[in-house]
Amino acid sequence: IRDSSGDVLAVMTAGLQLDRTTLFNIRLHDSFEHKIGVIRDDYYIQFMTASHDTAVDYTTPISESFFDNLIHSVTTSNSLKLNELKTKGIPTVGYALDQENPALYAIQYIPRFNIWTVSEIDLRHIVYEYIGIMAIYLVIFMSLQAIFYLFVRSIDKHEKDRHEALLFQANHDPLTRLPNRHFLRSHIHRWLRPTAPPFSILFMDMDNFKNVNDSSGHDHGDKVLQEIASRLSDATDEQALLIRESGDEFIIVTSMTDHYELNRFANNIIHNLSKPYEIDQCSFILGCSIGIAQYPEHGTSLDTLLRCADIAMYDAKTRRNSLSFFTESMQSSYLHSVRLEQRLRQAIQQNQLYMVYQPQFNAQGNLHGVEALVRWNDDELGFVPPDKFISIAESCGLMPTLGQLIIDTTLAEMGKLQKQLGYDFQVSINISVRQITQDDFLDKLILSIQTQRFNQRNITLEITENLFIEDLDIVRPVCDSLNKLGVGISLDDFGTGYSSLS
Repeated sequence: IRDSSGDVLAVMTAGLQLDRTTLFNIRLHDSFEHKIGVIRDDYYIQFMTASHDTAVDYTTPISESFFDNLIHSVTTSNSLKLNELKTKGIPTVGYALDQENPALYAIQYIPRFNIWTVSEIDLRHIVYEYIGIMAIYLVIFMSLQAIFYLFVRSIDKHEKDRHEALLFQANHDPLTRLPNRHFLRSHIHRWLRPTAPPFSILFMDMDNFKNVNDSSGHDHGDKVLQEIASRLSDATDEQALLIRESGDEFIIVTSMTDHYELNRFANNIIHNLSKPYEIDQCSFILGCSIGIAQYPEHGTSLDTLLRCADIAMYDAKTRRNSLSFFTESMQSSYLHSVRLEQRLRQAIQQNQLYMVYQPQFNAQGNLHGVEALVRWNDDELGFVPPDKFISIAESCGLMPTLGQLIIDTTLAEMGKLQKQLGYDFQVSINISVRQITQDDFLDKLILSIQTQRFNQRNITLEITENLFIEDLDIVRPVCDSLNKLGVGISLDDFGTGYSSLS
């Protein structure tokens, strides 16, 4: 307290404990790295936050050059002049890097009291705070990335597993789990590359497999196919490729080319596949026919090799339970059979086949009956014997149509002849195994008899002995129905192929 002349009369002091002082809307004393002060124009400190072990000198002004450099740094970094800084009215932030402890400052001038309010934070503290916060965010970020990575990896693994499952399904047979024809065509380039060594293809078809499905059902047939696949896998080494082509057909691609080795290998397969199959207390005995073609001797493409092996397999099937190596003569015979089949289809459609009748006489020399025999004289092929085109018709599924044509033509022509002669006689008609096993065989026979008004008691159906033995369960009820109808049955070719009287 001064008098009128300016001399100090007394001093009043006050001690303030600033616990929750705010400046720039910032709570003070939360951190010793953050200092806030009030400085007069004459560079004296009016107030300054400080730690407990650091005293603030209020009696000595701060360095003028330090404060001027601070003001200069703030104005320069914000492109302001000193007057603009004083009149701005809000805190202005700037860096002071050219001092012992670089710091971040926020400065505001209060004209009413001619004082500067200054906020100072040590840059090292900001860096430490930044690193600490970034470390937390980095941990969170890496954790999220790890979770996202595991999630994506799980999806990717699921998709790969699903893709592999679909790929396996597309390239493998679902029943036997063996590679299928698509797998063969997709991977044959490994065998057919330009520098590939020679190899062999074995085309296998099971003999009498249809009887398994017909007699015991497809469930037993599927189990037999699985057993066949297992036996083939055991007989085939890891270097060979085992394929299920379709149905009861299998393919083996092997690097063996020596005929002696191939013959031993194929015979071993035939031996293994000919052993009894014990399925659900049922026993089945099958055979196996194998055709063998070789690369590059018999072809340089997969289709050519398969066709050659298939031709050789059909040659082996004529002997049953055997093998055949492809030869050029087989191909000629095969092509002739194909041409014969095409011409036969056309001949049946155009009604080019005709009937001849072998008369049968009794001991007195009187006509007992006739045997109906089908004949075919083709415009291109000439006369084709029945033993040639009948087997073709049976193998390609034309026999039911051809057999019905024979029945209709025979009953029509012989019915007309009987009317002309004025008396009845027996008419014998050969029946094929493919024909009699048709579900509608009896219905069509009865319809033909009724249409031609032919006496069924004058009809004799000739059935081969092997048909009785191989398909007894199918033929027996048909024969019972024919017997009730009054149609006679003759055992044809007795003793020529079988010696069983069962």
